[in-house]
Order: sequence, then structure tokens, then C-alpha cells
Amino acid sequence: MSYERTGGVDRWRETWAPPLRAGAWRRHAQALSSWLPLILIVAFGVLWPIATFQIQSFVAGGWNGIVSAYSETGIGRTIGYTVAIAIADLVFAVVVGTGLALCVLRLSPRWRSVGSIIPLVPLIIPAIAAVIGWIFLLTPRVGYLNVLLRKLPIFEHLTNGPFDIYTFSGIVFISGLLLSSFIFMFVLNGMRSIGGDLQEAAAIAGASPVKIFFTITLPQLRPSLAYGGGIVTMLAVGQFSTVILLSGPARIDVLTTNMFYKLQVFPVPFTEVAALGLPLLLAGALVLVAQRWVIGDPRRYMTIGGRAQRHTTYEPVWWAAAAIAIYGVLAIMLPLCSLLYTSFTPFWSGALRFDNLSLANFTSILSNPYLLSAFQTTIVSALLTLLVVLPLGYWAARILAFRTAAPAFVARVLDILILLPYALPAVLFGFALLFAYTNPPFMLYGTKAIIVIAYCTIMIPYSTRLLLAQLMSLGVEPWEASSVSGAGPIRTFLHVTVPLMRRSASAAAAVICILLFQEFGVSLLVRTASVQVIGGVLYDQYLAGSYPNVAVIAVLMVGVAVAGVASMLIFGGGDAFRKVGTRES
Repeated sequence: MSYERTGGVDRWRETWAPPLRAGAWRRHAQALSSWLPLILIVAFGVLWPIATFQIQSFVAGGWNGIVSAYSETGIGRTIGYTVAIAIADLVFAVVVGTGLALCVLRLSPRWRSVGSIIPLVPLIIPAIAAVIGWIFLLTPRVGYLNVLLRKLPIFEHLTNGPFDIYTFSGIVFISGLLLSSFIFMFVLNGMRSIGGDLQEAAAIAGASPVKIFFTITLPQLRPSLAYGGGIVTMLAVGQFSTVILLSGPARIDVLTTNMFYKLQVFPVPFTEVAALGLPLLLAGALVLVAQRWVIGDPRRYMTIGGRAQRHTTYEPVWWAAAAIAIYGVLAIMLPLCSLLYTSFTPFWSGALRFDNLSLANFTSILSNPYLLSAFQTTIVSALLTLLVVLPLGYWAARILAFRTAAPAFVARVLDILILLPYALPAVLFGFALLFAYTNPPFMLYGTKAIIVIAYCTIMIPYSTRLLLAQLMSLGVEPWEASSVSGAGPIRTFLHVTVPLMRRSASAAAAVICILLFQEFGVSLLVRTASVQVIGGVLYDQYLAGSYPNVAVIAVLMVGVAVAGVASMLIFGGGDAFRKVGTRES
């Protein structure tokens, strides 16, 4: 190496350094290319709509928009209902979901697998379909269940009721019933991972079953309850479909429905909408922080040793099967039966007759070009979403599993970015997407592209988590062996990555399709009269009073969801469905 000074500027002249320098730059560029493009894509897709919506809204309206939003008549009542429904849903879901998990473990071994499936079925039933099913059952005057109950001597004097679904308790009952599945999923998996030695030691020491549960089992379930409770809290705070369908007569509004109603006026007061979304943003951030604080160091909950790997055994009891059966009737059988019956009737009158049933409603729906176009748009958008989120999800999973040259802080930033669509209410994200892509430089409103972009943004967390779970369980040995054998990146991908990740990718694809057919809040905001999706058509038919058509569309949505689950179980394995919604799966 030699050194010379030219024109006051120090210059190095290295005879052997250029090849090394070129190699170093090449390695540096390869390292950056393994994570930087993905970070930019995810950050743009997630942060840009939210930042654009909030910043431009407040720039346009300023403080006056915030004052106007929170000085409206009834805003205190709206915030109160938002908080009250969220708390009530959380308590309801935790009690019922934990109780169902305990009941499953109290079943006999031959019935345990069946019992563990029943509480998970509501996850594949679109929430809007379940809500409409209960509307057909418990509308005060013509609800099927109310009509039957009024035939009993105790209620025969009534002309309405005895139950009213359009109340605060009705909203909490239905939403809590559906959200219980999330808590059940987390708690059951958590209880199955708890070893039996601690419970046995406590029992030998003379502790009662109740004391064992509160001193041994419940502390070990803290991560499961924290993750499940966090998901339920975010879903309850940002829930939309249940309240929008049931809030009418009782005038029960929450922040998400208030935001949606403001979209119906012209000009749209985006500043007020953004102001109403601030508490939802804050709630999502607080939930994520609370989860981390409650759980602390995850290593505290690990059990070590051969005996600790045995599952805790429980004595079977008859009431466990009865409790699961009651939940199955309430959450699955009753709403689905009411949907099926209404779909075959010429009109909804509350009278149970079987002499006028026909397939006319199905024929009408399946021959309607407008409705078929909505189904086609939903299916095509879902397929395009899969083509985008599965590769991006695998790329993100590799970074989160530290299979690339990305630094640790990059993985942490990417993890937070990917979780943001999961932590924010769907309606708020829908508003942000609508605002961001209807203004320059992106004028996508009224096109199918905005639907695909919206779907990709909200589905990237599910794709990443499901693929990450498989990647973490496989280790690095298959890829290292392929590299040592001299295989290049393309050959390694075709002969190692594809076979090993096929089942997980199939499961992720099925889960995403199910969730997209269930999606309602974002779709309702980004759709237009010319570009419809199935959730928007169902809502329009409901507002028009075409209840048999509503039932037919809901039944078809359930059918698509069931088909997705069947494909998931065939290609993705039975454990995939159990991981739907798990943040740490």
C-alpha cells in the first residue's frame, strides 16, 4: 500500500485493496438488499396512510376540527358506550373463553378433540353473518326465538320480546360470544403447555383445586391471557359490524360508527374523523405496551424437565360437555339455522312455516350480475392479495427469524410495523386508506386497486405470523445443508424452501381467504357503487330490507369460509386453524 498527497487532498493508492473494497461493498449491498426494500414497502404501506390521514386532516382543520368533533351533542355518551362495550366484551370473553378451555380439559379423552373444535368454529363464521342470524332470532316482534318463547305460558301475555337484540346487553352478548373463541384458543394452548409437576406438588401439599388454579395455573396462563385479552380489547374497542347493525332503535353509537356516519355527509369532515380516531390509536398503542409489561420476560413461564412435559390430567365431569354444547348451540347452531331458514323463505315474518320453502332466493342471487360481480371482485381481490402477502410474509418471517443479515433493531422495527394493522381498528385503517388513496399522487378511489391494497395492508400480519411459526420450528439446518452441498439460491428455494414451507403457506392462504370474506369495516369504506365487495352488498341489502337475500349472501359467505377451512386442514395441517389470530404463534 502506498500513499501520496495531491493538491492538499490525501489519497490512498492501494494495489491490492480494490478487489477487497469491491467485495466489501458487494457484501454490504447484499446485506442491505435483504431487508431495506421490505422495510420501505411495509413502512410505506402501513405508516403512510395513517400519517397522511392524521397530519393532512389536522393541517386542513387544525384545532377547530378537534373542538368541533368533541363538542358535538352526545359525544360523551358515544365515548362512554365505546369504553363500556369494550370492558364488558373483555370480561365476557375472558370468563366464557377460559371456562370453555377448562371444560375441554374436563372431557373424556375420546371427546376432547371434538370439544376443542366447537369453540373455534365461530372464528370461521363471518361476524356479520352471525349478527344477522341473531337479528332474525331476537328482533322483539318477529324474531323466531321470541315468537316461540311467547307461546310458553310464562310469556304468552307479551306482544313483543321477551328479548330485544337492539340493546346494550344484546350487543355485548353477541360480540362477547364471538370474541370468546380468541380467549379460548389462547388459554387452551397455554394450559396444554403447562406441565403437571407443579399442580401435583401443590395437591400433595394439601392445596384445593381452587387454590391450585389461582396460585399455579392462572400465573402460568399470564402470557396467554395477555395476548388473548389484548386482541379482544383491540377488537372490542374498534368493533363496527355488530354495533352498526344493532345500534339503531336504542341509538347506541361508538367511535367507529360515529366516524362512519360522518363519511355519509358532504363535504366529509375528515378533520373530525381523524380527531375521533385519536383515542383508537392511543388504545392500540396502550394495549401493545400493556401486553409487554404484563408478560415481562417470557423465560419466566418456561418449564424444564422430563416430568414438566406431561400434560396435566383432569377428572372428566358431565357438566363440561353440557357447557360446551350450550355454547355450540348459542354461537353456531341457532344463528346458522335462522340464516338457513330465512334464505329459503319468500319473506321474513317471524312465522315458522315449512310449506313455502324454496330455492328462489338462491336462484335470484346467483343470477344477479351486480351480486355476482361483488363475489367476483372479492375472490379476485383475495387471490391478488395472496400473490402479494405470501412472498412479503415469507420475506418478513426470514428477517424476524434472523435468517438474513438484518440487524436486530431492524427486526424489532419490522415487527412493530407489521403489528400496526393488527393493533388498529379496521374502520380507522379504512378511513386512512380511503383518504390516502383518493388524493394526489394516488387517485385510486373507484378502482379495484384500492381494495387489493387495503386487503394486502391488513393481511400482512397474518401471513407473517403463520410463516414465521413454521420457519422457527424448522431451524436453519436444511438451508445450511443445501448451501454446503453447493446448491444456489434458486435451487435451494425450489428443492428446500418450497417443500418445507408448502403446508404453512397453504394454511396461511386459507386463513387469509377466510378473514377477507369476513372483513367488513375496511371493505365498506373503500368500495364504491361500481366496485363492490360481498360485505358491502350484504349491508346494502340489509338497509333495503331484503332480508331473505341477506340470509342467502350470509349463507354463501359461511360456505366460502368453510371451504377455506377444509382446504387449510387438507394442505396446511390441523394446527393451522388453531393458530388463527395468535400474535406469537
